[in-house]
Amino acid sequence: MGFDITGKLLARNTVLNLLGRVVPSIIIIFSIPPLVRILGSERFGLLSLIWLTIGYAQMFGFGFSPAITRYCAQALGKGDRGAVKGIVLSGFCVQTAIGLMAMLALMIAAPYLSGRILKIGNGLLAEARRGFYVASLGFPAVLAANSFRSLLAAFQRFDLINMVRVPLSICNAVVPLAGAALGWPFHYIILALVLVLYLYLAFFFLLSVRICPEIFRRGGGARLSNVHLLARFGGWVSVSSFLAPVFENMDRFFVGALVSLPAVAFYTVPYEIINRLVIIPSALTSTLFPAMSGLHGAGQRERINVLAAHGLKFLFFTAGIIAISVFLFGGDFLRIWIGAGYAARSAGVLKILAAGFLANVLAYIPYNLLLATGRPDITAKFHMIEFPVYVFLLAVLVPLWGIKGTALCWTLRSLMDAILLFGAAAKLHKAGETGFFHAGGGWMWFVLYMAFFGAAAWTLSVAVQGLLPRALFFMTGLVLLTLSFWKKLDASAKVSMMDILRVKVAGRGKAEILR
Repeated sequence: MGFDITGKLLARNTVLNLLGRVVPSIIIIFSIPPLVRILGSERFGLLSLIWLTIGYAQMFGFGFSPAITRYCAQALGKGDRGAVKGIVLSGFCVQTAIGLMAMLALMIAAPYLSGRILKIGNGLLAEARRGFYVASLGFPAVLAANSFRSLLAAFQRFDLINMVRVPLSICNAVVPLAGAALGWPFHYIILALVLVLYLYLAFFFLLSVRICPEIFRRGGGARLSNVHLLARFGGWVSVSSFLAPVFENMDRFFVGALVSLPAVAFYTVPYEIINRLVIIPSALTSTLFPAMSGLHGAGQRERINVLAAHGLKFLFFTAGIIAISVFLFGGDFLRIWIGAGYAARSAGVLKILAAGFLANVLAYIPYNLLLATGRPDITAKFHMIEFPVYVFLLAVLVPLWGIKGTALCWTLRSLMDAILLFGAAAKLHKAGETGFFHAGGGWMWFVLYMAFFGAAAWTLSVAVQGLLPRALFFMTGLVLLTLSFWKKLDASAKVSMMDILRVKVAGRGKAEILR
């Protein structure tokens, strides 16, 4: 048996992952206004809080999901399908047990959450309590489903993952709206959403059995040694997972405490715009992680580095163009979407965050490279180092420069994270010798072109108010950068890029990596 990762397969999976995130998001956006009108702002806020609690169930997985993907893909790379069963079932047992404990914890905490911690009116207290009780039933389903989804990712079957994700994610938007329109009691709406979570579990389990029938064969079940293996890897991943929400939300708390509450609103909108753009790199890196893990298991170190280099080039080009477009047109977008007064306060923040977005996106490649090759400890240690530095920057720059200082703090932390991760990846993977970063001297010129284009775009956005000159500048620069980018690609990278352009989501047949 062999392990074959092709450019066409990765391109197909990247597009599928992108669509699997974008399509449900669009449906959810359009479903929110009528849902708010029917439920009312207070009940809608309660629904959002309860569903946010379900979302945070992912944190209780303690990194087992990426650990399952990594070790299953590694076993497939070695041609050892028999080891896959023990890994996935060990993870499933642990995650289910954690889910049950989290369920009991939320049931116990429900009266305190609804009655003391959250500021809920007396008229909604009973509904809130019942809502949290019902929502707690979803914890085991979320974590158990992640085990089987991780197995499908290891097999590079993102077509099957998104075949489940897209319709059920749409259900998460449609079900509350339908229930509210039909006059269901509030906890019935929550119950319907919990049932959708169990549909996730059922479908991912059935598809996992179809792809890996060894799961039902006798012998080789859950083992304590596999639990230890997953826990060592997942423990470090969980450090980053716990710090990620802190990094995402701490800046707004500093703005609220050191500037003003209205300033939080002026900062939040541009931040959320930039945060949503991260779906583009995550679509690619969620594909690369299991691919690089499998290649690591197969001992194909050079192919890992080449794959990472191709991913880096693609992300640098696409994220760079997005950042430059935000420099040029971000203020116009805010004026049209929210209003001139809001844009006057937030446009500068959006531009600063766009620079940080570029650094943040590029860091996805070395981050996933380090995880795929078994070094989650490095990324976790870097995040622990960055935390006090970030707090210090916020404490100094937020009072000094307000929300622009806050955006600068986020950008500086993203830059620091990227530098540390790239440095570690370069040291551990001998970047100059085997492909990662190794793109020839000509790539340095392309980086300089992009930097010059970005600096000129920033200057033009400040100095020129007219939309037409900026649009002409952007189109001219885009054509020149695209030609330069294509010229610098090697033959294999050009094939991968063409696969992305040619890929058909509803392709014929099945994309398989192991037969």
